[in-house]
Amino acid sequence: MAEWKPRDHLAEFWVAGKLVDAGWNVYFPHRDKGFDLIATYTDGAQMQLRPIQVKGKYPKEGTRNRRTYGFRASLSAMHERMVLAIPMFVNADDPMPLHVAWMPREKIVQEENGNWRCEPAKFKDGVPIPRQEFEQYFDQAGLELLKGI
Repeated sequence: MAEWKPRDHLAEFWVAGKLVDAGWNVYFPHRDKGFDLIATYTDGAQMQLRPIQVKGKYPKEGTRNRRTYGFRASLSAMHERMVLAIPMFVNADDPMPLHVAWMPREKIVQEENGNWRCEPAKFKDGVPIPRQEFEQYFDQAGLELLKGI
């Protein structure tokens, strides 16, 4: 079993709050054995359903500049309509993330070792920065994209 980290709950609740503010309904599973939350959005007669995995990024002091930055590890569940939400903090003591990347399933790549990779940011001068080709998936713009993916 993975080590419990209190900051993980902060990331999950931050993501849930952003979804609710944008008009989504958010549901938390009784068992965290896959997705961290399920979000639904109703636009007229059509309902959108998104399983959400939340993976917070908390750089350690001294993290060097990187051309790519994001998530690189195993995922406990995958789904074609899922979203990988990556709240990006400046450090482990931050009360809120600087950015949230809302990454659709097709932007999550499986590596040869079986792990998954989604690195939509870079890390420069102590802060995460959206990479140009992924800017549309960040913050409010990325949250709006969820309604159409």
